[in-house]
Amino acid sequence: MIIENGQEGNPFSFYYLDICCRQVEQKSSSRPIKEWTNADYLRLSNDLLQQTGVAISPNTLKRIFGKLKTSSRYYPQKATRDALAVYIGYKDWEDFTAAQPPVHTPQQTEVFPRTPEKRRTVPGKKIMVIAALVLLGVMIYIIYRTNHNGNPDSAIGKVRLTGRGAIAEHAPLSTIFQLQLPDKFDLPADGFTLSFGDHRSDKKIRPGELITHYYETPGRYYAVLNYEGRPVDTVPIYVKTSGWTATANMPADTTRVYPIDDQIVTKNNTLSVNPVTLQRSGIDTGHTFFVNFTNTRPSSVSADNFELAVKVRTSLKRPGVRCSQVNITVFGDRTMHTFAIMNMGCEAFTKAQFADWQADGASTDLSALSADLTAGGRLYLKVENKKVTVLLNQKKLFETAYQISAGNIYGVNVMFSGVGEIYNIDLRDLKNGGSLTLFPGE
Repeated sequence: MIIENGQEGNPFSFYYLDICCRQVEQKSSSRPIKEWTNADYLRLSNDLLQQTGVAISPNTLKRIFGKLKTSSRYYPQKATRDALAVYIGYKDWEDFTAAQPPVHTPQQTEVFPRTPEKRRTVPGKKIMVIAALVLLGVMIYIIYRTNHNGNPDSAIGKVRLTGRGAIAEHAPLSTIFQLQLPDKFDLPADGFTLSFGDHRSDKKIRPGELITHYYETPGRYYAVLNYEGRPVDTVPIYVKTSGWTATANMPADTTRVYPIDDQIVTKNNTLSVNPVTLQRSGIDTGHTFFVNFTNTRPSSVSADNFELAVKVRTSLKRPGVRCSQVNITVFGDRTMHTFAIMNMGCEAFTKAQFADWQADGASTDLSALSADLTAGGRLYLKVENKKVTVLLNQKKLFETAYQISAGNIYGVNVMFSGVGEIYNIDLRDLKNGGSLTLFPGE
């Protein structure tokens, strides 16, 4: 018996998996699993990591529990089943299955069962005719798919996004994107969208069409081509700096970014910008505004094994600043790590991403990432073998894990709501040893 993930199963595989899922459900939540939201799966993912040391993504859990439907029932790999068994009190999967009552007629029941179809009795000859027609239809379909590039996933896998002018020594940068399809692509071509990675709106893109996008600020962006909501290809965009630069922007004016004089950025041994400079640059400091300090340079430090220490002070309450915050971002080769520390009471606006792990305060409890930094504090982002820890003044605030490698580090960004200050930034290589002072400051 071969199951959806390609593993060999036995007739009792899903019988035991369903029992395990129900026991996990009972331990993890007081609500039935049919009522679970994304926040419940995020919480279970974190609980599993804490109690078993195994990182299982929320999407994988959704497939196990039947929330995400697949063409055939999903059966997790051995390490995942072991982690689920450990979570409910067993040594491993074999220990769990051995403790279950024997069964002689297994049935594949699902946590989210499909609605049974009503059947009508059909005379024997008619059944044979219908079966023959169905078999003929399947054969015709297989021949058609074979002659038209086979599996849809295979066709999608050959789609490419190109980006001309994807690297610049300084901002701004205009990149030209183009969608390339394989010779035999028989899926609808109007399902492609392009996400630019800089919070601007996605756009539809068709084969052969050119889309030019304007990147205003330094950083590393990840332009993603999607087909019907599914990521297909990614093009990294790299806007370099020759040191630390500062830019400011206002939510009320999404069309502009305001560069700030680099000579003023490092005044008095801090990375900071005063309100007078912001006003001269065109920022209305009576409204909400953000200031970004960016230093993008490629390094040999792994974004999966490092520690970044940043000593900061966030803005005091002032016009335009109510939820004082600081965002720390580490750009990787393929993706990024970023998190926000918000004032207490503003947790709903908190967001965090560590490679493929993402959450926001609107649907996930991220209250651990709230603190008052108006008097200053030292933040640490420690990533060791894809396990993430966020600390404040050496006190652990938050931890999680991710699965997809982020490659090497390509730069750092620190963003303040309002006027903040950076006193120093240090980067440690946890894989090869050594450290790098990105800003010496005080």
